[in-house]
Order: sequence, then C-alpha cells, then structure tokens
Amino acid sequence: GMGAGLAYWAYAPENDLDFDPPIRADVPLEWTMDFNPSHAKEMCSLVLQQAPPEFPNEWWAMDEIVIPAASTPVVMAEFTRRYGRSGTLLPEGHPEAVFRAGVWVFGDRSGHSPTSATGETDYQVVRRVLWSWPDFRLVVLSQEANPPLVDRLNRTNELLWDPITGKRTVRLARRCVRFREELQRQPLKAGTREKDKSERVQRLGLTHLGDSFEYWAWKRFPHGIRGAP
Repeated sequence: GMGAGLAYWAYAPENDLDFDPPIRADVPLEWTMDFNPSHAKEMCSLVLQQAPPEFPNEWWAMDEIVIPAASTPVVMAEFTRRYGRSGTLLPEGHPEAVFRAGVWVFGDRSGHSPTSATGETDYQVVRRVLWSWPDFRLVVLSQEANPPLVDRLNRTNELLWDPITGKRTVRLARRCVRFREELQRQPLKAGTREKDKSERVQRLGLTHLGDSFEYWAWKRFPHGIRGAP
C-alpha cells in the first residue's frame, strides 16, 4: 500500500486477465495518450474498451502503443495499422473498413500546444486523421490545467480496487506488458502522495502509460467511480 511507496498501491494480480480478449466490434475504442514534448524519447498510449456484458461495469486495457522517439503522426499511423482498414487487431470477420463502433480519444492539456515541427497541435493531428471515422470524439482535458496530481491518482486507484465495494473496475489484457510493469513499479516521490517523475524513473520507462491511464480515468469517471456511467 502507501507504506510501500508505490503510486498504484491498489493494483494486484486480480487486475490481470489471463488472456488477450478480442477487440469488441460493438463498443468504442477508448484511446488515451500522454502528450509531453519534454518526454520525446517515447510516445505512449493505451486502448481500453468496456468489457462484455458478462463482466458488468468493467473496463479492460486491451492494448498499448509504445514507440521510441516518435511523433504524433507516427503514432497515428500505428493506430491506423492496428485498427484502420484491414487492421491487424480488428475483430475476426470485421468488414474491411475503419473501426465502426467509435473511437474516443483522451489526453492531457499539452496536446493543445502547437508542435515546433508543423505548427499543428497534437489534437489537430488526431482530428485530421480520425475525423471521418464513425463516432469519433475528442474527450480531452481543457487547456487551463491538468487535474490535481493526487486527485487523479486516487481516482485511478479506485478503479483498480475500490476499498468500499471490493470491486476491480479496470483489468489488463496480457498484451499490456509495459502498462502492467508500470502499475507494479511506479514509485511515489519520497514523503509525498505524488508520483516520482525523476530522470532515474524516466530511464526505467515508467510514468507515461500511467499518466495516460490517469487522464482517461479523470474524464471517463468525472463524478468518481461510484458515480460511474
């Protein structure tokens, strides 16, 4: 728990699925990203979906996209390769078209900042690529501020395990290897309830997928886990 100095203290093996579930064709892909120009070494994002009806009120982390030294257009190309026309992760028997159940994109406020390469913002790049996909939505944080660090971390831990109900709302597919590692290892800053984002931790490849997860949790569950949609 908090005494161990871990940011995602609520994570446990019970959050892990022992298989890679197929992508569902009847619910949106919920794609969440961490845009941060100071962390240009990697672009990290998660794909989540609501679980099948036999797992009520669960959301599953289905996939992760981690690309070293990448730009947003490169990440968009990889997402399209997996989920666009004839995508490698489309459901079996899915027609040769873009994913039709919808794509909802989440991310932090830095995605509103223009990049030095093109003058476009990250979200403008996302919109340019995905605007024609059915039920495309940008469900992003406002330009004013990211949510308070401690509050958004509390929200994600409630999703991993709600101590009142004992419910684990978010579970991880086997293919989410880096995300699982981050949940297991991301430390807190000594003497605080905030994540350690020091250079040492960055070199371990931590913080980015967790940040993506936190932005999704904050926007997807704006009234907290017990006020879930």
